[in-house]
Amino acid sequence: MLKGLNRIWLRAVKRIEKAQRVTNNKLIKSILKVQKSAAKPSAKRVVPRLPKAAKVAKVVAKKRPVPLTQTPGQWLASYYTTSTVPARRMQYWLYWPDNVRSELLPLVVMLHGCQQNATDFAQGCGMNLIAEKNGFAVLYLQQSLRAHRQRCWNWYELAADDGEGEAGMIASAIESVRSKYPVDSSRIYIAGMSAGAAMANIVGVNYPTMFAAIGLHSAPVCGVAHGSIEAFSVMQRGSLKYESAIQKMKKKISPFPVMPAILLHGSDDNVVRPINLGQLKLQFMALNELTMTNAQAPILKPANRGGKAHTLENFYVGKKLLLKVCTIAGLGHAWSDGDCTLAYNACGGPDASKMMWAFFSKHRRISA
Repeated sequence: MLKGLNRIWLRAVKRIEKAQRVTNNKLIKSILKVQKSAAKPSAKRVVPRLPKAAKVAKVVAKKRPVPLTQTPGQWLASYYTTSTVPARRMQYWLYWPDNVRSELLPLVVMLHGCQQNATDFAQGCGMNLIAEKNGFAVLYLQQSLRAHRQRCWNWYELAADDGEGEAGMIASAIESVRSKYPVDSSRIYIAGMSAGAAMANIVGVNYPTMFAAIGLHSAPVCGVAHGSIEAFSVMQRGSLKYESAIQKMKKKISPFPVMPAILLHGSDDNVVRPINLGQLKLQFMALNELTMTNAQAPILKPANRGGKAHTLENFYVGKKLLLKVCTIAGLGHAWSDGDCTLAYNACGGPDASKMMWAFFSKHRRISA
């Protein structure tokens, strides 16, 4: 009798699941139908054009439609090719806002994480929307599958640590874009997520005069891993070599200019453990010659609207905010308040992209 009841229960469950699938499909079709009808333009839209001096070298076709055209600016795809033998090619996407407020625009460079590509990262973080509102450009560089089968940036290679290899290629690609577009060289910023944050950090500290500030989300500590096995160990346990690594960087570029940084990390991140945030904070304190006397008392921001609480630590020199550290309660390995329909993005919590731009906008690289 028990077996018969189990069979009846399983059949009932299957019927319920089938009914739910049918209902969901109808709902999705109705939503898509409404979106399609709403998307029909009432009048012919004029596509904004860049100045003649800022035309893209070559636009490559995207393999699949990317839902990033909701913003009125230009979404341009191109690539950078190295002059080395053999040559390497790096694809990139550039968002140029329609809301242009000056002849030269600030540029935010974004590096995606593992198992992401540039367009998914752009969709997830929502930086283009902030760029449109505030009048800055966003450059998304993309790791190739040939360089890494999961599109991870090779931040743990010794060549990258020295500013060469992929780090040098990224710096050259940014310089290439800067030379083609009306970009304000004093307001270039670099940011990333996970492996992209690790690489953004390496590029930033090896080419400090190129960038006005750095933004790191869920990043491992910098300059301590050489090889994939050691990289995994660092991601899980941090490293006791974090202090000597940063001193090595300071000696290589002496005197080392001030490098403002904003660091964000989830308290529940089990991919890159929060110990890395603590060690990164100490590294940037050393880079900028900060002590705890430069720190304000930690600020606890409570959760609102079902979001996530977070703690802020701010380090000042005079009235200048040089280091901002944000620990987000309950957040895993994901971009805070991103598009949570995509992997490595979480709903709720502080808006990481908005926080980064608010921090970046206060800094400008003054050349010697």
